[in-house]
Amino acid sequence: MMTQTHRNLILAAFFFFAAVLYPKFALSAESNVELEWEGVENAKSYDLEVKSTKNTFKFQTKEAIWAGRLSPGFFKMRIRARDKRGVPGEWSEYQEFKVFLASPEFVNPTSGSIVASANNDVQNVTFKWKKVFAGKKYTLDVQGLDSTFRKQIELTDEKATMELPVATKFMATIRAANEVLTSNPEKDRVVEFVVSGKKLAAPKLIQPESLFVREVKWNKPEFAQAYSYTLEKMDAKSQKFNVVEEGKELRGEAMPFKKEYPGGTYRVTVKSIASYRPSSEAVSLKFTAKEGDRTERAEALARLRESIERLSGWFGIASYLVNSVEYQNLNYDLTGTQTTYNAIGGTLRAGVGYVTMKNPWGYYLAAEASTLKVDGFGDIKYNMFEVNSFFKMKPNDAGEFRQTAGVVYKELPDLTTNFAGTVKNTSAIAALGLRYGVEYWHAMTPKLGLQANAHIFPLIAGQKTTNGQAFVPSTSVQAGFLISYRWSKNLTTLGGYAYRTDKMEYKTAPTSTFPNPAADKNSATLKGHYLNLFLEYQL
Repeated sequence: MMTQTHRNLILAAFFFFAAVLYPKFALSAESNVELEWEGVENAKSYDLEVKSTKNTFKFQTKEAIWAGRLSPGFFKMRIRARDKRGVPGEWSEYQEFKVFLASPEFVNPTSGSIVASANNDVQNVTFKWKKVFAGKKYTLDVQGLDSTFRKQIELTDEKATMELPVATKFMATIRAANEVLTSNPEKDRVVEFVVSGKKLAAPKLIQPESLFVREVKWNKPEFAQAYSYTLEKMDAKSQKFNVVEEGKELRGEAMPFKKEYPGGTYRVTVKSIASYRPSSEAVSLKFTAKEGDRTERAEALARLRESIERLSGWFGIASYLVNSVEYQNLNYDLTGTQTTYNAIGGTLRAGVGYVTMKNPWGYYLAAEASTLKVDGFGDIKYNMFEVNSFFKMKPNDAGEFRQTAGVVYKELPDLTTNFAGTVKNTSAIAALGLRYGVEYWHAMTPKLGLQANAHIFPLIAGQKTTNGQAFVPSTSVQAGFLISYRWSKNLTTLGGYAYRTDKMEYKTAPTSTFPNPAADKNSATLKGHYLNLFLEYQL
């Protein structure tokens, strides 16, 4: 027989269970229910009665715990203990509790998945989950884990489509409900997933403007957050690139080029990267860095010299000289008098050359075609051709001294008349000789330069004379100045003034008219002012 003490113990155990352990089963998110209470001393078994609005369930258990399945809904329960004879005690008071709806289980997306998108802004994402018994409606809650985005929608189906921003990580929960019950908020099934954005565009690498490389820059593609890069240097012997430096997450659109790196040919390879977006294709750029000092001061001096420096490789030259000259002719074969003409004309000059940065020697060849307009003679044409080498020296940071030497072929008009001036003869004298010149070019700005020059042409070997007599060595000279302007890396123009004297002499020849010439030399001389318009282009 159960005593009053036993009954009190049972009641105390039940109320302890109701006050302390009830949340354990009341918050259960599944239909599996576990009821547990404090055991009664000397109790050999327990009777458990569970009632719903429609049904009553009775269970017996030897332990102070019961586990089973109950449909979602509202219940009340009571318990009593039995002693070793099987005699039951009194029932406890009923205690109400409820069983939540089961928490819906996501089918899509799954936790840890990536939803790929080809868009740069938003992407429609389809959510699916398993139907919950007794669930009539669902609440889908989606929020960005690294953004302020959050959206909730209610629906009756087991799927939904939601427009989400790309390149974002999300957390989604789904909660079931009916008219009176919900799934347990503390037991929500949670999925975390990523909606990736469109693949990033590759950065556009910018060729360093000079050999004084201190950084390599590129343009920022849309949505890029950082960059991975590899810097390689070409081995001069094997012509293969070896890795010098790598970076996995460089912030900013420039890779520092360390001053400790030696000069040479380098290759940098860069990719755009960003959170939750596929990295771009890798792009590469080759560049050459100067050996030694690459500081801003060294670059400033080098930039200053750009107005006067020829770059490496082939270059072309072209110029046009506007001539205003005084022509003098002294011919003792015919008249024995000096005739003088003032004339204007032009000289077209063109040539090609080759020079390197490392070698102070350079080479070029040029040809001139000149025309003079002389009263009574019409247009007089004559030519010149020269092959030269030059040697460059650097007397100071802003200047360059050049010496030029070569061979030259020159022609000069030989215009003669008789005593009466009724017979006018046009011919040309031609000779081979040497050419020596000096130039000093001073850089005033990286674009603007000033050049002073002087040239001498010792003509030593006659190629053609009017009377067929021997050529007498003579000398032509030229001096002037030019102002240069460098428009681009390849194009430089010059303009300036020159004074030039061209003179050729040859032996006289006795004739029946003048069997004894008054002198032994005939001569032709051009003295003039030249306006020089000059263009040099790096090929």
